[in-house]
Amino acid sequence: MGSIRNVVDTSGAVINALTYDAFGNVVSESSPTNGGEYKYDGYRFDVESGLFRPDPSVACYYDPATGRWRSEDPIGFGGGDANLWRYVGNQVINSSNVCIIILHAAIRANPQRISSQIP
Repeated sequence: MGSIRNVVDTSGAVINALTYDAFGNVVSESSPTNGGEYKYDGYRFDVESGLFRPDPSVACYYDPATGRWRSEDPIGFGGGDANLWRYVGNQVINSSNVCIIILHAAIRANPQRISSQIP
């Protein structure tokens, strides 16, 4: 899924090991001071709010405590779920966040157009 599980130093030695529950809550982290801002599913983790943000250009936040987005899915019902706040249809083991996959594909396809629309 893209979750950061091990952080290594320049010699390849593991300096931080992370484990998560199914919805992204950090279950254990061996050395948080050696961790970074990227954690579950490759999302940026905001320590102050406890929320994940997939991409700074997308105004959506994921709350691992509730297993939900804090706002409606930006692609609406195009994500294939009738619940617009649910994370990957509650199928976290077998699914990926389609919204972010589509966003990243759009950026790769036309980076100039997308970046000009980011505030």
